[in-house]
Amino acid sequence: MQPYFVKFYLGGEEIEDVTEREEISIQVDFKDTIQGNIETDAFTFVNRAYEIIEQYRKDGLAGGVGLFEGLDFKILIQQGPNQQNIFEGFLNFETYQNLKPSEPKILCEIKKTDGINNLSERLEGLTFSYLRTIGVITPSDYDYVNSVVEKKFNVIETLFLVVCSLFFYSANYSKFKSIAQNWLLYCRILVGAGITGQ
Repeated sequence: MQPYFVKFYLGGEEIEDVTEREEISIQVDFKDTIQGNIETDAFTFVNRAYEIIEQYRKDGLAGGVGLFEGLDFKILIQQGPNQQNIFEGFLNFETYQNLKPSEPKILCEIKKTDGINNLSERLEGLTFSYLRTIGVITPSDYDYVNSVVEKKFNVIETLFLVVCSLFFYSANYSKFKSIAQNWLLYCRILVGAGITGQ
């Protein structure tokens, strides 16, 4: 049996500068859902990998996407002439840490492309208004509905509303009466009836 080799690709370029290359684990966790939660480790990138990431970041300052979009990251296993893609994703720059003051190192987590976590994050950003703006939803998608959905009558809610209204009215009755009397006085003064008859 031929030995196998693990290969790493960052931004399409093969790299050998991943500190944790012996500790790779990709776990699928089926805790409280029927869908897997893909967890991947953070990697420390040094030497050429460090340079690729820093160049990618600097390109963002000159018109590129920079840290706003993840840099492609792949892990392959090669055994003889056969290659198997075991991870295809990107660097999650939300977790980017440049450890350069101590030495040129970048610590960053990775995310699987189109993984469940990534898909749910994409879906969170979709709204009906956005889909209508980009033309996914058009006027032909609307249907005229010749009815309206009304909420069922709920006795408890109605009684609660009546009781709250009575409390509000009784608590503010004297204030309403005082305001009404003041307005009546102002109106009489304005029309010239004087202050008599209070």
